[in-house]
Parts: sequence; structure tokens; C-alpha cells
Amino acid sequence: MITLVAYYSVYGNTKQIAEAMASVFEKKGTVRLVTIDKITEADFNQVDLVVMGAPTIGANIPEAARTALAKLPQQIMPATNIAAFDTSIKWWPKRFTAARRLAKKLGNLGGKMILPPMNYYVKGTEGPLLAGEIERAKAWAETILGQIKA
Repeated sequence: MITLVAYYSVYGNTKQIAEAMASVFEKKGTVRLVTIDKITEADFNQVDLVVMGAPTIGANIPEAARTALAKLPQQIMPATNIAAFDTSIKWWPKRFTAARRLAKKLGNLGGKMILPPMNYYVKGTEGPLLAGEIERAKAWAETILGQIKA
């Protein structure tokens, strides 16, 4: 199985979550870990799963990540399994998170959402991650793998 884990990180929190998930996916195959702002069409070649994350900033995906995703061709990953996550403040309304917006963008690129978007929480506006979030990320990655087998 080939998994693309793409992330955008401002304070390092989203990167930590992405790396934790990648460590789980590596047990089942090849992982491509890339930052969204440097993502290319080639990164999507022959992938079975795309997991993407970004921090919620101003109720949205950071501008650099939005710009990079907008450059990708529509339907670049037809019927590819996808999952989206973000890092945000715990009290932030879920309807205004980067994960929900990423899920929609990934769907527009042809992906098939296998689980609802996931939120990971930081202390304050810059972090660090709250206790237990790395473990939750690994557990979610295991759940994703279970959904693919189902």
C-alpha cells in the first residue's frame, strides 16, 4: 500500500501529528510524507490512501496550503481513499475547521472520504499539542487502516 501523508504546519504541531500517523502507515507499506506547499502531481502517482492535515487559522486552511491545492488538476485521485485532519483550539466550532475544508477539497480532487475529518488540539493558539494527541493520531491512523481493509 502506498500512502501520501501531506501536511502544512506553522508551529510544528500539525507536522508532529502527520509524522505520528506516517509511523503507523509505514507498517503497512510505503509512505510519502510531504508538505502541502511543496506537493506535486507526481506525489499522487499510484497512491492508495491520501491523508492530509493543516492547522485551522482564521477558520480556514492557511493561504499557502490553499494555493498549492488549487494548482492541482481536478480528479487527480479518482476514488482514492482520503482522510483529513487539523490542529486547532479545542473550543473552536468544528464547522469552521481546516479539517472540514480539507475534506471538501480532497473530495473535489476525486477522493473518497473513509472517515469524518479529525481534529487535534493545541494549548493556546500556537501549541504545544495537548497531552495524548500523538497517541490519538496513531489510533486514528490504525482506524483508517481498518476502514481500508473493510
